[in-house]
Amino acid sequence: MKPFSKTRIALLAAPVAIVALALTVNPFKISAQNNASAAGSPAQSSPASQPSDSILPTAVDKQLALQITSLVIELDKPPSLGREIVNNTRSAEAIGFIQALQSETPVSTRTLARARRYARGVLPQLEELRDLKAPVPSYVVLKRSPITIDGKLDEPTWKRAVEIPIQFQKSEKTPEVKAKARLLWDAQFLYVGFEVLDTNIIAPVIARDGDVWRNDCVEMFLMPSQRFGTYWEIELSPTGSILDYLCYKYPNQWGSDFHTAETVQGLQVASVIRGTANKTDDRDEGYTIEVAVPFDQLPGMQKGAGKGDRIRALLGWVNNDSGASNNATTSLAQVPYAGWFHNVWSYQPFKLVYKIPKPTTK
Repeated sequence: MKPFSKTRIALLAAPVAIVALALTVNPFKISAQNNASAAGSPAQSSPASQPSDSILPTAVDKQLALQITSLVIELDKPPSLGREIVNNTRSAEAIGFIQALQSETPVSTRTLARARRYARGVLPQLEELRDLKAPVPSYVVLKRSPITIDGKLDEPTWKRAVEIPIQFQKSEKTPEVKAKARLLWDAQFLYVGFEVLDTNIIAPVIARDGDVWRNDCVEMFLMPSQRFGTYWEIELSPTGSILDYLCYKYPNQWGSDFHTAETVQGLQVASVIRGTANKTDDRDEGYTIEVAVPFDQLPGMQKGAGKGDRIRALLGWVNNDSGASNNATTSLAQVPYAGWFHNVWSYQPFKLVYKIPKPTTK
């Protein structure tokens, strides 16, 4: 298998000590120079430049800004799952809105209206994140017998794996489990098996690294503990389409860098469809997808895997029952993911073991 390319090595060399970072100052107190360039920051302009339709923010506006600022500080500390949403509040536009709500001088009615809409939208998101707990660690069991990657998941060793229900839509848990995953490992591969119930399979075949997520697919986000912040996004459709990006998460920015030219070398994938894909006038049953991911392609695991190694992962399912690309798709994961699937702080820790340890009794 091809070892990591120079591009990957350079990417992995970037600083990734994200977990240890915590906010020590109010993120909305930026320098006067930055204030002048921040979008929607009328609080710093002189009275003479104020538009004729300017008004003073109310006490309610100031209270909104105070609530958001306080929550941002609270949620910007490990092990909070809200770091991704918090990072989004650091944009120039978001900072400008908070400053507008706090302004002691008149602000244009248009800017104030936008700031109020922003605040009323982000505040419930931040409040919801306060109650999210870090995912409970789980285990990946060593495979004991050979596996053929054929999409059937019928080998006895799959029965040893922990069954993982995929049923969270953001922070909400759906009552019915329609997708589940299992994980196994050996020194060379991480094996993942997905089972999905789907009565209308929508998955046109598209080119490698196309927008697989716009239709029915399963997704894996794999981030070994050795390289927190550098991870693979792998999307697999039941009809064989593949997207695999090497991604990097910046500590204090929303979003991730996507290195689309990078490819998981040696990836093995197979699927079985119970029904007829892309035919809306019949009733399907679902599909299974079986995949083997070479450990030497995961950041920090070039020498393969061993007992005790740890991986953080988010396992997802995207469902599209409308038949229209990316129209009314539903994204589900095995844990609350607080925003979107690239919120690495919500990924579940998994430990590679020979067998599931017995629960300890007090």
